[in-house]
Amino acid sequence: DTMIFDNETMFFDAVDGAELASGKESAVIENLGGGDAVDPLFLAVIIAGGEGQLKADITTAKDKDFTEPVELGTFQSAQNAKGLAIKAKVPFGLGRYLKVKLTGTVTGKVTAGLTQNVPNEIPQKFPND
Repeated sequence: DTMIFDNETMFFDAVDGAELASGKESAVIENLGGGDAVDPLFLAVIIAGGEGQLKADITTAKDKDFTEPVELGTFQSAQNAKGLAIKAKVPFGLGRYLKVKLTGTVTGKVTAGLTQNVPNEIPQKFPND
C-alpha cells in the first residue's frame, strides 16, 4: 500500500517540529458533502529527519469558523516516535469542516494529512532528503 496525500487533505506540510511545542492548529479541510464516509480516511502524522512525541486533536464543525466545534478524538504517538508517528481512522461524527491541533516536543519536520490507506511503517528518509 502506498500512502498518498492530496493537497486538499493536508493539515501540515513539513512544519518545523519546534513550532508544535505549545500547540499549532492546522489549516481547515472541507469535507465536501459533510458527514461520515462509509470507509473513513486515516489521519497520518509523519516525523521526518527527527523524533519526538506528538498529540493530535481532531475537531469538526458545520462552519469553517468553527463556531460550534466538536472534538472527534485525540491520538498520541509513542514517546520517541520516528517516521509514521500517528495513524488512526478518523472517528465518526464528521461535520463539513475538519482541523487538527498538533502539540508535542519534536525535532525534524512534521507532515499531517488524511489518506485512504497507511502502510505499517514508512522509511525514515524520503527520496529527496
